[in-house]
Amino acid sequence: TPTAKVTTGSGSTPPVNTGVPTIGGSAQVGQTLTAANGTWTGTAPISYTYQWNRCSPGCAAIPGATTGTYTVVSADLGATLTVSVKGTNSVGNATATSAQTATVTSASASPPVNTALPAVTGTAQVGQQLSVGNGTWTGTAPISYSYQWKRCGSGYASTVSADNPLSYWRLGEASGTTAADQQNRNAGTYLNGITLGAAGALTGDTDTAASFDGSNDAVSFANPALTGPFSIELWGFLTGPGSTGATGYATLLGYDYTHRILWDTSGTGGKLLTQFDGSFFSTVNLSKNAWHHIVYSWDGTTERFYIDGAAAGSHATTKPAWNAPFTLGSYDGSDYLFKGRLDEPALYNGALTPTQITNHYAARTGSSSCTPISGATTNTYTPVAADTGNTLTATVTATNSAGTANATSTPTAKVTP
Repeated sequence: TPTAKVTTGSGSTPPVNTGVPTIGGSAQVGQTLTAANGTWTGTAPISYTYQWNRCSPGCAAIPGATTGTYTVVSADLGATLTVSVKGTNSVGNATATSAQTATVTSASASPPVNTALPAVTGTAQVGQQLSVGNGTWTGTAPISYSYQWKRCGSGYASTVSADNPLSYWRLGEASGTTAADQQNRNAGTYLNGITLGAAGALTGDTDTAASFDGSNDAVSFANPALTGPFSIELWGFLTGPGSTGATGYATLLGYDYTHRILWDTSGTGGKLLTQFDGSFFSTVNLSKNAWHHIVYSWDGTTERFYIDGAAAGSHATTKPAWNAPFTLGSYDGSDYLFKGRLDEPALYNGALTPTQITNHYAARTGSSSCTPISGATTNTYTPVAADTGNTLTATVTATNSAGTANATSTPTAKVTP
């Protein structure tokens, strides 16, 4: 019940509380409470002072808590709080006390929030260790951290790499004479001033293709020693057969008269042709001046063509092999030369399945993507051959009692062999 102390003063009235003070805010450690004076009558002006009280169960003044706001502290846990407001004017004063707050609870934990991205340090090169820092985070301590390194390339390149090619050449070099093998097994050599940096086959991917002039351009490779089932995959854009050899034939790749894949426009209308065991033509024609996804596979008993993701003919045979140095754009460096662009050739030590081939073709329009690297879950990572030509990122996951959040580093430079 409010009390009043009356002093003398002709015609003046002391403060009288007519509406008790109230407290705004949450009764939680770390939160700030605010006192409202309530309503008062009496001769103006009336000034107000404050005293915050801790009640457990009796109420006692909290030393130093004498302003209109109060920040709840850990000593208040389990107690309630009140605020006493004293109104004073020229003729007296009176004190009114608020109702008690709810019981004070502990501070709510705030989840991790990243304020500065993780950063990768080190050289992006096969065999060189990289490290990632956690970045900067806010949130209730303690915060723990976990890591996941990711390989970033085109959606197509990631899809191909996931099927473990023996060798995979993107042909995306801007200059030089070396065609890097993404698997770091069999780098090729650009011959005779082949044009690099031509527009590639893939949508949403800045990687380029190699352009062949049909006169003497080629790319040579060492023997991959594929004596069992194998697959050959590439993208081709034929503008015309070369200036040597039979009119209408252009070699995609090969190493002798029988071990080659030809694009035949001499009379078949654009079929593919191999001669491992007699002449085997695709059942589908390929148009010139357009990109086509081409796969040849042999599973030990049957050779098959796939064009643009779909089956395009099969032939029973036990003879194929790919077991000698070979050339892209020609089979001997001088005959049946290819004129146009070639991109993304790959060799596999086994026959690709129809599903794998369909997935590869479907990935042609995929933009760049990052895929987790199995087992790369510490704050350090040493690039391997499969990373060549790709960039790397590290995702840091921060966890505390209130939740989890992720932050990913900016990509490294492309990994070099």
